Amino acid sequence: MKALVSCDRNLLWFEQSGNSDALVPLKYVTQINGEALSESISSEFVIKYIDIGSVDSTGRISQIDEFTFVNSPSRARRRVKQGDTIVSTVRTYLKAIAYIDQDESSLIASTGFAVLSAIPSILYPRYLYYWMRSDFIVDEICARSVGVSYPATNASEIGSIPIPTPPIEQQKSIASFLDRKTAAIDTLIAKKQRLIQLLEEKRTALINQAVTKGLNPNAPMKYSGIPWIGESIDCITELALQETSIKIIQPPVVLVVVRGMILAHSFPVALTTSPLTINQDMKALACSGKTIAEFLARQLSACRDGVLSLIQEAGHGTKALRTDLFEKLLIVLPPIKEQKEICSFANNEAKKFASIITCLNDQIEKLQEYRRSLITSAVTGQLEISEVEPDV
Repeated sequence: MKALVSCDRNLLWFEQSGNSDALVPLKYVTQINGEALSESISSEFVIKYIDIGSVDSTGRISQIDEFTFVNSPSRARRRVKQGDTIVSTVRTYLKAIAYIDQDESSLIASTGFAVLSAIPSILYPRYLYYWMRSDFIVDEICARSVGVSYPATNASEIGSIPIPTPPIEQQKSIASFLDRKTAAIDTLIAKKQRLIQLLEEKRTALINQAVTKGLNPNAPMKYSGIPWIGESIDCITELALQETSIKIIQPPVVLVVVRGMILAHSFPVALTTSPLTINQDMKALACSGKTIAEFLARQLSACRDGVLSLIQEAGHGTKALRTDLFEKLLIVLPPIKEQKEICSFANNEAKKFASIITCLNDQIEKLQEYRRSLITSAVTGQLEISEVEPDV
């Protein structure tokens, strides 16, 4: 190394980085938490708020909420501007570190962030962002955090972390290189995530088709009269069992949720494989000799839209499925032999789709790992940016 400016901690990890540029603590080359929202501001001033939970582990800001100042969270006080890097100082394991692209005067971040504004003559903003996202720095921030369930650090600790300061043009080259490479990786990840979504939709449609219309695509159809079909581990003690009306339900039965806000958008259905008990928010459906439990579970899942049309509002604003309405629900009920064949088909198809989706998730994980290592290698000097890198 050419120089090592004294920092608050001896960072042994940086000896591995290969970067020979001068190291300077961030507090000397950035402004940290430079501007706060004044308490005297108009109560009707509209702010756009970035919370810790709004930033994911890849640095993407997924949500910005709008509030009037009077209704805003008490932590909504850090002013941010285009080119700033925000670094979470609480729950640091979440790796909530983001770059501010938006040119918005009303953009406000939580006081749980340290806001880093690069001094333009020394640091290029995008280079600063990538440095803060490198594995070395993410690990260092976590190491400086105190607490187990809610680990936190502070702006002073962040400010004592060093950063190499190569010439501005070199910083721009590094940032431009990483912009191109990470954009290509992110595009590829997004395509694979979209493919997973389409595969899941295809799997559901294929299984629902089999459950509601059978396995023979050439079978003659007639209108069923049912709109959504169209053409057709906790434990309980012995004492509790003795002193209450709770009963053990033996498998296999079909469990459905009949009360709760989840019914506003979903209808959970499950097939039991072990003895259990349930509360009043669920129903257990024991099948007669005409129905296989697994087929009934799949049939009810396929009838989700029809069931949701029966949901009503219960006390305290929650959602509920009335028993008398649920009992009148019409389902398709083929012979037992065909039910077994359909269940076998559904299980085989589910395994095929699961295998493909697992493979895609593994690929996404490797791409994300490559993205992180690429950032770290570029900003620490381990990667010569002039080298021709193969396309992703």
